[in-house]
Amino acid sequence: MPGDKATNFVAEHDEVIVQCIGGTKGRAKGDIPGIRWEVIKVNDQSLKDLRLGYIEKGRR
Repeated sequence: MPGDKATNFVAEHDEVIVQCIGGTKGRAKGDIPGIRWEVIKVNDQSLKDLRLGYIEKGRR
């Protein structure tokens, strides 16, 4: 999960949407080997906005 303390916003039974950040041929990109996916939404709300405090986490 990208960003500082992003794991605090995702609980065990939350719905998440992931995005592929891989480089060529589906391999890892950048200096972190093995990382191919990043979480972009939690319960249909942007993870970036949750981290910055613009919105609160929705309940399901």
